[in-house]
Amino acid sequence: SKVPQGAAFTCLAPLSALPASVGGLHFWPWDDVTKYGKVTSLNMNSPFLQHVLKYELGHFFAIDGRLFHRTEPFVYQSDASEQSVCSAFETSGHFRVLVSLSIASCE
Repeated sequence: SKVPQGAAFTCLAPLSALPASVGGLHFWPWDDVTKYGKVTSLNMNSPFLQHVLKYELGHFFAIDGRLFHRTEPFVYQSDASEQSVCSAFETSGHFRVLVSLSIASCE
């Protein structure tokens, strides 16, 4: 199928496995309205319902330009149950690397 004319979206995927405590994709649906009003970049930190998806190696998220999103705030914590992933994350200097592909119609 084709990308509709004028449409654009971005795909985000981790380049390597990430520990569970490392931030995922924190987003707000287009029509998310709370007691603080419609979600904007100025009130994203207000305590309203938050939607978070964790990054998984081999999977990606596709988002469009209307979706407010950011990295989920996090504090890294090593976990013995995922020792190899944590060790690789620490050896990398705590880098969280995502592949970002922008896809748009040019017709």
